[in-house]
Amino acid sequence: MKDSFENIRAVAAPIGALALASMKKYTPHHKIMEERLAHILFGVNLNFHDLRYVSEYCRAVKKLQSWIAVIIPDNPRSFLQFCQIIHRRIITEFNSRYFNSKKAYILLGMHLTHDHQRNVIPS
Repeated sequence: MKDSFENIRAVAAPIGALALASMKKYTPHHKIMEERLAHILFGVNLNFHDLRYVSEYCRAVKKLQSWIAVIIPDNPRSFLQFCQIIHRRIITEFNSRYFNSKKAYILLGMHLTHDHQRNVIPS
């Protein structure tokens, strides 16, 4: 899906992108060169909500996206401290779950810059 968008600026449905990926794998394997080939590219099974997941997956593969799960005390001060720890990272997803009055469970998705790829959260 990412290849089709980057090469021809078309947003393909997963099955349409699979056709392109298959052809890209098939042609060198069978030494097919300088031939005119075609595949069907369509995008009917894709909505804008799904594009977010495609984008996050592509970033994760390149190690530019990370997800962490943490448990913090359930009080305003601990959340402020957590925000200070993650500092200026770009947050792409934030989910919290109520467990009890003492603990908060947090799932966090964030973009990583090259500086952050080794240490997601500083110690």
